Amino acid sequence: MINSKLVAVIPLLLAACASPPPPLFTEHANPWVGQPLTQRIAFDQRPESYASRSGWKDTRYFLENGNSIYESPENEGCIVHWEVDPKGMIVGYRSEGGKCN
Repeated sequence: MINSKLVAVIPLLLAACASPPPPLFTEHANPWVGQPLTQRIAFDQRPESYASRSGWKDTRYFLENGNSIYESPENEGCIVHWEVDPKGMIVGYRSEGGKCN
């Protein structure tokens, strides 16, 4: 016979194991919010950056709210869309790709 307390605990243990670890990407990305885009561009242009090593071309587009997006690759499977206000300050971001961790 199975202990009823054990039956109640098993789903909790399985849920804990299935939960992904907190993303490390946000720890890298969050400090860029509030910084000038020029600093992020300089970061991407460093010879050791993935953007530089991969030959990434500067990619930007504009939003209806007057802000713009600067795209920057973090790695082969992760592109970050940095939202930039008209003054050139990063105000937010979103990631795209399965390897943004």
